[in-house]
Amino acid sequence: MFDVEILFMSSSTPKRIENAEAVFTKDGLLVVRVDEYLYKYPLCNVFSIVHKHVPHWGSREHRDKDKEDIQCK
Repeated sequence: MFDVEILFMSSSTPKRIENAEAVFTKDGLLVVRVDEYLYKYPLCNVFSIVHKHVPHWGSREHRDKDKEDIQCK
């Protein structure tokens, strides 16, 4: 889980969302998943987004960890 900051076109203060599980775009929306909730924002209103890049399925860090686990067995 990670924190996300979204800066909107009409605001100088970013919106902070804590404990996000995923951030993605779909059909012109920025979608942030927290627990069972999906927060959806129109991309045309989003100026920027900041979040820490964490290891996930398909990331280099996750792939390298899987290789280490296989070699240890």
